[in-house]
Amino acid sequence: IPMVERSVPVIFDDYIDMEFGTGCLKVTPAHDINDWEIGQRHGLEVIDTLNPDGTMSEAAGFYVGEDRFVVRKKIAKDLEASGHLVKVEDIVNKVGFSERTDAVIEPRLSLQWFVKMDQLAKPALDAVTDGRVKLHPAKFVNTYRHWME
Repeated sequence: IPMVERSVPVIFDDYIDMEFGTGCLKVTPAHDINDWEIGQRHGLEVIDTLNPDGTMSEAAGFYVGEDRFVVRKKIAKDLEASGHLVKVEDIVNKVGFSERTDAVIEPRLSLQWFVKMDQLAKPALDAVTDGRVKLHPAKFVNTYRHWME
């Protein structure tokens, strides 16, 4: 990788679609679920270049603390200036957006936890059904019931 002078392994994986583009795929295990799975199969290093707030992390090695959208434009300019940018082309990509804020959803590694709800759902639903807990607005009682059942 020219800007950080890091070499990357070349691997072969059945996930790659040889009919799309060059048949090559860069793999970023910390930022894509499919890449994570490929990385696990091949023992690839996981480098998380984003901080939780969407700025570049220390692991990125450059532009630390700067916003990812600004940095993406800077990288293209820097690669071009250094003679490493061969070609730019538009590709239709499936980018997720928040349904509430319309913000871009950036996949990234994070600590997650899950609660087994079997023993908690019934008492929680009963508390709403018998009036010990009130939901505001009340129109969400049916939605809550659906979640708990």
